[in-house]
Amino acid sequence: MRFPSLKERFAAAWEACPVSGCHLWTAARSASGYGAIWSNGKGRAAHRVAWELKNGPVPDGLFVLHRCDVRECVNTDHLYIGTARENIADMDRRGRRVTPRGSELPHAKLTEGAIRSIRKRLAAGEVQTAIAADYGVRDSAISRINTRKHWEHVT
Repeated sequence: MRFPSLKERFAAAWEACPVSGCHLWTAARSASGYGAIWSNGKGRAAHRVAWELKNGPVPDGLFVLHRCDVRECVNTDHLYIGTARENIADMDRRGRRVTPRGSELPHAKLTEGAIRSIRKRLAAGEVQTAIAADYGVRDSAISRINTRKHWEHVT
């Protein structure tokens, strides 16, 4: 019994959208919403496989980016090669990069409200050591809050 090739499996896993021209991946998807296909013993991004099937290997360190901003699109006419910097700039332009800040960070010990209170106490002349003890953090954390090296987004 012959197993279908990667190219055959790929061809059976998308449908054309007549409105956008996107080729929408209909098979498995990653947690982030990109198409996924099993290839050479590992899960791979379907849009990257699409590029490679048409154009050959993606050069090391480069990314396959979407012009259409549709994660499940595998239409190679909608894809292009770019650097990590171009990928980040593209995400920023489209408002797609989500960077957790402050209390959204998993290791955060303080909240935005605590930062405001700490800054008020610092402005009133309280010493950093006493404030740090009250919040269960190190003096250096209070210093970075004071100099706005950390929590700079909190006004």
